Amino acid sequence: VSRAPACLTLHLKRFKLDYTLHAVTKLHAPVLFPPHLDLTPYATPTFAPHTPFRTTAVALPPPFTFELYAVVEHVGTYSSGHYIAFVRLAQTWYRMNDSIVTVVSESDVLNAEAFLLFYQRTPPSH
Repeated sequence: VSRAPACLTLHLKRFKLDYTLHAVTKLHAPVLFPPHLDLTPYATPTFAPHTPFRTTAVALPPPFTFELYAVVEHVGTYSSGHYIAFVRLAQTWYRMNDSIVTVVSESDVLNAEAFLLFYQRTPPSH
């Protein structure tokens, strides 16, 4: 890693094609994900501020540390399901299920069957 975005989105594989059933099934395996993510140990020694590709995205130099700020969970099966969002505002986590919004613990969020993870770049501490 030589550059990192201000926001990092990770998509977790939660569905697979079962060749014996000839159907798509949901994967319920637990996936552990951290509230804080540090990609700095995987960075190249030299920061590459320019890219040969045209982009409007801003890539910031190391350290590459991120904080989880949202999670999307899929509840149900491949053919019938529902998406629920968990969002952190300040230090409070909220579970957003259509029009029902409730306060939840960080533990509730980290135990969700995550489908999408959203991390925000943290400013360097000096």
